[in-house]
Amino acid sequence: MLPSGVTLDTPIVPNELLGANAKTVGDALASLHAHVRGKQIVDGGMGQTIRIQKAGEKTSKKAKMGAMTITVAE
Repeated sequence: MLPSGVTLDTPIVPNELLGANAKTVGDALASLHAHVRGKQIVDGGMGQTIRIQKAGEKTSKKAKMGAMTITVAE
């Protein structure tokens, strides 16, 4: 489910929405109470899709709608 080259220990770009102590992809997913639904990772609160992208990666408006994004550090 995680993109190629990304693990639960991969560092992330700090984001208050992911929790003040979230420093890795695993921390962020835990703070969002994430789980897998079908072939997507979703948050446990709103049921939004969670996207994981690399810093500086462009995202289309359509992809942004209804999705939470975790940005991994380079």
